[in-house]
Amino acid sequence: MNTEDIIDKHYRQMNLVYGALLEDVSKHKEIMLSNPSAMVWRRSIVRASFAFIEGAAASMRRFLVFLEMVRDDDLKSMDNADDLFDSYGIRIKSGKKGFLSFPESVKKTLKLLATACRVEYSVGDDSNGWMNFLEATKIRDRITHPKSPECLMLTDAELVKVAKAAAWYIDSFVEIIDKWKAKRNEK
Repeated sequence: MNTEDIIDKHYRQMNLVYGALLEDVSKHKEIMLSNPSAMVWRRSIVRASFAFIEGAAASMRRFLVFLEMVRDDDLKSMDNADDLFDSYGIRIKSGKKGFLSFPESVKKTLKLLATACRVEYSVGDDSNGWMNFLEATKIRDRITHPKSPECLMLTDAELVKVAKAAAWYIDSFVEIIDKWKAKRNEK
């Protein structure tokens, strides 16, 4: 089995994790739509959406650890790569420890994936998708760490914001992988 075949195998495993977590979101959405006023299902869809993003990012980081072993020179150039991997318990090389915020870890993971795949990608700190992701993260944080009963309430607009955040993450991942596949097909 050559290096590209091994990378493809790990990529397929990462996609299986993505699929399972995305199915969770879909099932929670179906249940919520059957009783849209029940806050428990609204909160559940938010939690499932962010479990998808966090789980998918963790799976991606494992994929990147594998790529690091295969292509040792690619990830060394990334600023704070050690902080990202150390903060999630995946040590690539020794270095200073640090914790990144959830949004920063997602951003760094996408940038690391693009670097490992040798394609251009920018999160765009002022893009609508990124700004929406930050706002949706605040919604998730609010219901996860409520300071009052009102913090547990979710509006339709907030659910849309969370759905758009998950879509942004998927679109970002797909953009990077599509560029990677196109580059591989050029060879």
